[in-house]
Amino acid sequence: GTVLYTAPELLTPGGTGKKSIDVHSYAIVVNEMFSRTPPYAREPTWDLDALRPEIIAGLRPELSRALSPDLRRLLTASWGTPAERPTFAAIVATLMSGKEEGSRRPSSAVRLKAGPKAARAAPVGPLMRANEHLAASTQKQRELEKENQRLAGLQ
Repeated sequence: GTVLYTAPELLTPGGTGKKSIDVHSYAIVVNEMFSRTPPYAREPTWDLDALRPEIIAGLRPELSRALSPDLRRLLTASWGTPAERPTFAAIVATLMSGKEEGSRRPSSAVRLKAGPKAARAAPVGPLMRANEHLAASTQKQRELEKENQRLAGLQ
């Protein structure tokens, strides 16, 4: 794996890990999905050798503003020490909990911060909703790039 996604205990000389290392990496990837920014992109250097000691010392990616408070707490816990990290079973339970009686809506932990249109949308799974959000953003980005190319051709 790459330093950017690796649990800090694996970055120390002779470091070993257990299943909780995957929880740490999972949290990095989930945050990257919501932020659409690679981990540690806002750090002054992307020199992996320079980032390694910082990550070991506790540096973590900036949390996306698109995350709900519950999901922020879950990701933060997933970046804790190996003993503090939740298991994948606990993560799934957290993501699936919080359903109101008789509701098919996902937990508030996984709802995207979105406008009224999204609130009226039919309930979907949290990853499906995140994927739809990213697909729409990607499509918009492609449209803007095509328009920029068209305008550049007019000059």
